Amino acid sequence: MRRSCFSGRSAHPDGPPTARLRVRVTPRAGADRPVVWSDGVLALRVAASPVDGAANRSVVRMVAGLLRVPPSGIAIVAGERSRDKVLEITGIETAEVATRLSTVLPPEPGRAYD
Repeated sequence: MRRSCFSGRSAHPDGPPTARLRVRVTPRAGADRPVVWSDGVLALRVAASPVDGAANRSVVRMVAGLLRVPPSGIAIVAGERSRDKVLEITGIETAEVATRLSTVLPPEPGRAYD
């Protein structure tokens, strides 16, 4: 079983909450769309190609929309040049990330990637 890459602590003790989210990205897809939320990994398809950060910008915009947070509150902290990324989301509790993703994209056990 994979471990979720969630962290509910802020970098600063008095700062806003932060959560980390593992994401698996398929670039050059027909359209931007979430695929599956499973085992703590969000799988996404983005139409943009991974050139000059275009796919990363699409990922940030899509995750911001799914979680209803501003794109400025999302940072790619690992995997900037990889399909497997770790995003840090500022201003939202860890449990709320899982709740919001489960609401818009119910989990499929045993299927982390499309």
